Amino acid sequence: MLEPKSNHCLFEIPYINAICALGGKMSKDVEIYDLEEKIWKNLPELNEPREGAACCVINDTYLYCFFGYDTENSSYYTSIEKLDFSKNFRLCKAYNEGKYADEPKMGEVYSKTIDYGGSSYPLDELRHYVALDNRMKGSKVNAKFNGKNVPDCKLDKNDGLKDSDTFITRGQAMQTLYMLAGEPDVSNLKTRFTDVPSDASYYDAVKWGEANNICFGYPVICDNQFKGEELINRQDFALMAYRYAGVFKLGSGYDYGRSDWYKDSLDMDFYAWVAFTWALQWKVVHIEKDSTYCRPHD
Repeated sequence: MLEPKSNHCLFEIPYINAICALGGKMSKDVEIYDLEEKIWKNLPELNEPREGAACCVINDTYLYCFFGYDTENSSYYTSIEKLDFSKNFRLCKAYNEGKYADEPKMGEVYSKTIDYGGSSYPLDELRHYVALDNRMKGSKVNAKFNGKNVPDCKLDKNDGLKDSDTFITRGQAMQTLYMLAGEPDVSNLKTRFTDVPSDASYYDAVKWGEANNICFGYPVICDNQFKGEELINRQDFALMAYRYAGVFKLGSGYDYGRSDWYKDSLDMDFYAWVAFTWALQWKVVHIEKDSTYCRPHD
């Protein structure tokens, strides 16, 4: 575990193939153990330290924590925790800006979704989604982000490449694809990216790319920063190219096992695994002959 615990609640979450350890003596921690990656990960903590609480997962969606013992005050809780998204930027974003929908198949439930596109292939759908009991609205949901954000994307500058090598920025990559598309009219489009001024050379390209789910925020996918002057890494370019291919129906089939050829395949990030696997298979990104590394962050 990431933190020592005693008298905590331990239970399985089958639909994500994980084990959850929650609360404990003087502990607010919530951790999950990923059975595939074999590592512990933190979830947003409880509002109060709960020893010996009862927990369960309902409809593969909700994690409930019931009652428990308050060691510090020598008293028992009679409450169920109020839902708190405030430490998770992506959940806050989905709740505050996502599209509302009733979910009758899940029960008395509603959802909020930000849809960044993708096909129905496993791991290809890129969504920020939260589903809640209809009673969990208004003040019962703390969705004002006040935590420390964690990047989705990164660029590895310690890759052994020389300064004399030729690189491309995120803005240049998007501009290249826009030009290949024939520079469609974007006069009626807007962009959420606050760091892309109207006089940027790639302004129209970014508007078109955003409208077609080709370009995203950086270093957080759902953020309002595009960082067009930053160098682009291999997996982010692969995602742009993969989505471009989808827009023009150029073929986006791939072999699921192709990424397993490389020792660093687990370095691929969640949002780009399909796209980068596709790019490796069809040589959209360069791989040296007999290389055992795919270097997604270079």
